[in-house]
This record gives sequence, C-alpha cells and structure tokens, in this order.
Amino acid sequence: MARRWRDRWLALSAKESMVMQRLQDAARSGAPATLSLEQVVSCFALACEQPEV
Repeated sequence: MARRWRDRWLALSAKESMVMQRLQDAARSGAPATLSLEQVVSCFALACEQPEV
C-alpha cells in the first residue's frame, strides 16, 4: 500500500499539482455512498458523546 502511495506521489511533479491534490485517494470501484453528509455528521456526533451510565 505504501508503495502505491509513493509511486503516485513521485508520478506527479511538484510543479504540476498541489500537496492536497497529491494526497487524495484514487477513484475506487463499487457502490456509491449510501449515507448523506448529515447522517455521517450525526453518527460522528453520537460517537463522540459521553456514554450513559
């Protein structure tokens, strides 16, 4: 996995792209996301709450 990242990083020259563009994941096959952004944020908020005793 690290080799893939390194190879991708080296394939893009510093003059051609910005750092954030270099760090983005490659496109993946499969089904699109089924949760909306609001649902994801709600899940994160719930996970960060203190548990009830």
